[in-house]
Amino acid sequence: MAETLRLPAYFQSGMVLQQQVPFIMRGRSRPSASVKVMLERKPHDGRAVSPLDNQYGVLFDRTVTSGADGFFHIEVPASEASFDPHELTISAGDEIIGLRDVLFGEVWVAAGQSNMQMPLRAVQTQAETDDLANLYYVRILSQSASGLSRDRPHYTFNPADDLCEAEWQRGDHPQVMAGVSAAGFSFVRKLHLDLKIPVALIETALGGSCIHSWISRASIDADDNLRRHLVETGFYRDETDWDSSEDWETA
Repeated sequence: MAETLRLPAYFQSGMVLQQQVPFIMRGRSRPSASVKVMLERKPHDGRAVSPLDNQYGVLFDRTVTSGADGFFHIEVPASEASFDPHELTISAGDEIIGLRDVLFGEVWVAAGQSNMQMPLRAVQTQAETDDLANLYYVRILSQSASGLSRDRPHYTFNPADDLCEAEWQRGDHPQVMAGVSAAGFSFVRKLHLDLKIPVALIETALGGSCIHSWISRASIDADDNLRRHLVETGFYRDETDWDSSEDWETA
């Protein structure tokens, strides 16, 4: 059982990773520990595989040393889209984290305001959702409605490196899919049926949010007109006044 070995919440069993590009496996362990990451591929139909078939079995196996702060990262080479389940095993000493049913395919983000956040249950009946939400290879990564937890009442100045209450859901659970973005689910469902590969959706929409909330600080600071507008309207914040309690109470 892992005690000091930890991964960001979005690394879970049942996830979909983007095909054809490397991905960074990162996390935290004991300081200066040897951390091993191994990726295995198995046939989706469970058939026996010849040891000579290099498409299956261990595809990647590498060990790195975590930093003095315990953080580590390993770049895992790109994989092609496949319905075959993969297993990711991350170990540090006697601590092991195993991720199962990991797929490679297309990963899209549903971001924006209320139109993107509007769930399936708001636009169709549960019976209609039951008919549509029957796709095992469609996966949805959800998080808390605002991206905040009870012990974090507002966003910090520095970008978060994790997702609050992150959970991967399968597209063949209609009761769960009823709460998923209607626009987002419809898009990934059609994409999956057209491309015939696994497809995932990362939900980040938040109704009532301001458009500048979706613009990176680097982009805001690089645009004099935009930065000036936000300063004049009282929406520009830096590390000196980010946590102003008066502003949060009136927001």
